[in-house]
Amino acid sequence: MTIQQGQPLSKEDVFLISLAQDSIRTNLQLSNEILKQLLTLSGAILGSGVIFLTKETIPAKAIAPVLSTFLLSLISSLLGVLPYKAFVNQDSPENIKSHKQKALRVKLRYIRASASFLLLGLLASIVLVAIKAWPI
Repeated sequence: MTIQQGQPLSKEDVFLISLAQDSIRTNLQLSNEILKQLLTLSGAILGSGVIFLTKETIPAKAIAPVLSTFLLSLISSLLGVLPYKAFVNQDSPENIKSHKQKALRVKLRYIRASASFLLLGLLASIVLVAIKAWPI
């Protein structure tokens, strides 16, 4: 949809423009909330893994690698929660927009990394518990 010159904007056009302007800010807030939740979840799973992943539940050689994936998830989410720091010229709207888009991309990378490590650790621990518990 293009805006034609000489005609007033419709209510729908005004709404869509304001929605587009707010999307980057709300996406940054949402990504920060997701990272906070991943931080909490990773910390809780790492703590419970330290307690429950023993030689009786999974092979002894696998304890450290599984706990390491949870630790990497925790570190990724912690780094993602930290504010994105870069110099931005606040006099230029294009520079501000570019800065916010870069910040969002960086935070999304940390979300993907943290979630991937968390899922890898959970999958590995489930498989290892099943292998250890399987009657042979």
